[in-house]
Amino acid sequence: MPFYSQAPLGKWDATHEEMCEEASVLNAGFYLLGEKISDEKFEAELQKFKKLEEKELGVWKSTTISELKKATDGYFEGEIKSKIIDNPTLGQIETEISAGHPVIAPLAGQDIGNPYFTPPGPVYHMLVVKGYDAENFITNDVGTKRGESYLYKKGTIMENLHDWNGKDIRSGEKRVLVLYE
Repeated sequence: MPFYSQAPLGKWDATHEEMCEEASVLNAGFYLLGEKISDEKFEAELQKFKKLEEKELGVWKSTTISELKKATDGYFEGEIKSKIIDNPTLGQIETEISAGHPVIAPLAGQDIGNPYFTPPGPVYHMLVVKGYDAENFITNDVGTKRGESYLYKKGTIMENLHDWNGKDIRSGEKRVLVLYE
């Protein structure tokens, strides 16, 4: 899976600090479509996705998995499908990944321990789980330029899965978004 950060041109401004949802979906979607694009094209697609969210959802920052599914389905209409798994088990996530289906994971970002985040890290964060080994999930963590194939312990991801709820991220529901063809 090609890797693009949420700030593909290296501009970590207020807008790009909030684009983990969009970047995660686009990393997974372009992978499924077999497309490798330039960083400039990825930036243009981020902005296109953001505009679609604003139009369809009325919001683009800190979207829930349900909101993100709606935007994803509109963006990739007829090309890629998506589904939500509520309260996913480790086995369910591994099964999806083994089938070639990237998993978008919403997380309590300050609790996942990525040393490349500017402290204290994002309250809410999303990334793509694209593989696994015995102990780790292999991710495209779009929140850092060093996020390609970044390893997280499986327990770290599973314990910190939390959908956006607007109040206390740690009380957000556990769910993921799966993309597939």
